[in-house]
Amino acid sequence: MVGEASMGESAQNETSLLSTLPKELPLEFFTEITSGFSKDRILRASAFGTFYTGILQNGLVVCVKKLAENLQIPAGRQFDNEATNLLVAQHENIVKLLGFCRQITKKVVEHNARFILVDKDECVLCYEHVPRGSLRDYLSDDKMVPKIADFGLSRFFNREQSRLYTINVAGLKGYMAPEYLQRGEISWQCDIYSLGVLIIEITTREKNCCDDKDKSGREYISSVRRTWTDEHITIKYMSLDADRLQQVKACIDIGFKCVDVNQKNRPSTVEIVDRLHGKRAG
Repeated sequence: MVGEASMGESAQNETSLLSTLPKELPLEFFTEITSGFSKDRILRASAFGTFYTGILQNGLVVCVKKLAENLQIPAGRQFDNEATNLLVAQHENIVKLLGFCRQITKKVVEHNARFILVDKDECVLCYEHVPRGSLRDYLSDDKMVPKIADFGLSRFFNREQSRLYTINVAGLKGYMAPEYLQRGEISWQCDIYSLGVLIIEITTREKNCCDDKDKSGREYISSVRRTWTDEHITIKYMSLDADRLQQVKACIDIGFKCVDVNQKNRPSTVEIVDRLHGKRAG
């Protein structure tokens, strides 16, 4: 009991200290706490940017994400406004955004065999540190309280920009959309694909164990589609009544729609939420 109380007090103190951080911070602050965005501090990389371990002067650990240069962040105050909105998002399944930075720096680039000086947007987001890190580890816990990072990040796209392309394909194997892997194409439909795999994995309780040849998890999806018939669902969830069995079937059906190879056939978040609430598409 003493140990539990100490851990609880420590977590409360850490939360209290983190809440005192200014919300809009200079680039120099993030450069300092990541040792100059050192390679030794890299946690992981994605199409949206690179995560670094940040250590504050008081020893507290945070997660710092430096956004990729090709993200084409919207100009003016739109980035600041969106980041500020994300700061107030409070949910147990969302990794909390603690602060942010957008700063224009000068960079020398080569253009037409000449070196020129251009403006470069440096955009950084600072998140709470999630010790367990991997979503897969959270899905294996008894309490199952996964944390979603990059929540709302797609809102940083320009309104005219529905997708972008990258040559630096990186992500969690088994959850990456085919168009992202094959063409480096990034859009909101990529997120829907990843969500679909998660819904299937959580509902069936079967792990998506893929390899380098199946980074989209297509073999896993095909296996579930073959096995998880209505009869199989009934056998696996014998303790559930008819209404809850129908909910399980609906979740699996939603998951399959989300992982459609044709990204245009994937449902929107509104459609997914409506289905989860029992509403049928008109």
